[in-house]
Amino acid sequence: MARWCTVEFFLWYAILFIGFCWKLPNAAAELAEMCKHERRCASYLHASYFWPEHPMDLSDIQWREFRKVMPLLTLAAIGHILARAALGRRRIWPCLLLSGAFVAYVHGAHTVFIIAACCGSFGIAKVCGVSRWAPWAAWAYGLFLIVLKLCEVQVSFARFPFYLGPIGHWLDCLPSHDWHQSLSLLCLRLISFNMDYYWKLKEQGKKQDSQADASKAKLSAFHYKMREQQPREVEEYDIWTCLAYCLYSPLWLAGPTTTFNAFTSHLRDRSQEAIRGWRLVAYALRFVFCLGLLEIMLHYSPVWAIGRSSLYLKVQRPDLLASYAMMMLIAMWMKFLCIWRFARLWALCDGIEVVENMQRCICNNYCITSFWRGWHVSFNRWLIRYLYIPLGGQKYRMVNVWLVFGFVAVWHDAELKLLAWGMLNALFMVGESLAACLWRSKALASVRSLPEAARWIRAAAGTTYVYVLFFVNLTGYALGVGGTSSLTQHTFLVDWAPGLETLLCSFLFLFSGVQVMLELRECGLCVDGAG
Repeated sequence: MARWCTVEFFLWYAILFIGFCWKLPNAAAELAEMCKHERRCASYLHASYFWPEHPMDLSDIQWREFRKVMPLLTLAAIGHILARAALGRRRIWPCLLLSGAFVAYVHGAHTVFIIAACCGSFGIAKVCGVSRWAPWAAWAYGLFLIVLKLCEVQVSFARFPFYLGPIGHWLDCLPSHDWHQSLSLLCLRLISFNMDYYWKLKEQGKKQDSQADASKAKLSAFHYKMREQQPREVEEYDIWTCLAYCLYSPLWLAGPTTTFNAFTSHLRDRSQEAIRGWRLVAYALRFVFCLGLLEIMLHYSPVWAIGRSSLYLKVQRPDLLASYAMMMLIAMWMKFLCIWRFARLWALCDGIEVVENMQRCICNNYCITSFWRGWHVSFNRWLIRYLYIPLGGQKYRMVNVWLVFGFVAVWHDAELKLLAWGMLNALFMVGESLAACLWRSKALASVRSLPEAARWIRAAAGTTYVYVLFFVNLTGYALGVGGTSSLTQHTFLVDWAPGLETLLCSFLFLFSGVQVMLELRECGLCVDGAG
């Protein structure tokens, strides 16, 4: 029986209302006032046209750059969508030419190096064929591209083996975005192409031709996951389709990523039908709404400026620091949501379906496993398909998570905070798995047989792991190792009495949220999975 209207849950609602509607807004106002009066923090704030009395926090470089080019990206998206609709969405060359032009505009003459990288990987796939070394070669080449990005190896026209003279220097000096930064996503696409091609060749000898033909006839009814798994015809693994996939402009700058099989199924067979008509309009309106929420938040809560200026180290009240940590993670989630949703909206309007990267609000997570099933979902699915399962999957889970998160950390960047973030994720995921095994064991069968006691124990454990999620993600995405350690120390350890009070109050607040999360899952209104 649902507990939504019980006295217990009305208590949880009241606690959550006090936290979200009173405590956090008041904390945001106090922190914003402190930032305005602190010289270094105030230097990161920008005057706002809409709210002159509330300067806007644009100190996050990623968001500031995306926000600056969003009008131009919108025009590019409209032109791309209309041109492909006019020239034919099932033709390769319009997609390739439009995407190539976009990449050339972004990276200038250095686009030649990107195309060369694609051709190199394509050549490896064709040479290796069905050899058992093909996956190793694909991954070695992908990791080589990551190393190029991390080392920022300068490849220039002026240093070409053949002499270009002043033209080479002129090409190097053309304005462009650093092409090294695009190698991370390009690495994923090239590995996807090579592995999908390798699996297709392996499957060719099996007796699945009739099944494949029947499946292809019903491709329009496929779930996205089926499109990922259903191989294409061998002839479709050609250089032009590979380039169209790798350079696809809606997903070029930030993703979401998609697999070669899924992309080609839309390009060759039929445009996406998952979100069309009024549903697509509603999706666009949701994006605009989320964008507006983030804009308002950055006017009233300068979380990034406080982080960059280290103003949080001067805050004396632990409750303000705890509120700041929560607001920082919410702002980070909103930033990625808007960036990825813009790219997905562009792709959907262009007839290509990609998965929603942020499938669950950041405030609706209480364990690491479900968190990663709802955060950066396209990358999570890519990792499962091309790394986790080939390494042995669930059978070697305790070892695989270290390799997977190690790759993810290096894929993002070779920074100490990201390496620490990856190892912390692996450590706590292993701990979570061990705790889950203990909970399902016969020794605790008597406790599990008591529904109310089991629910409260799960809620307490989930609340503890919410703290883990806070700590891990602040370390990797926001404040770094030193900043997160200092924030934790100033919040809970410097003055033990206010720190203990903040710990108890925050635990009660988070415990209330986890109780609601558990009820949502028990009623089937939310599932711990991304498909």
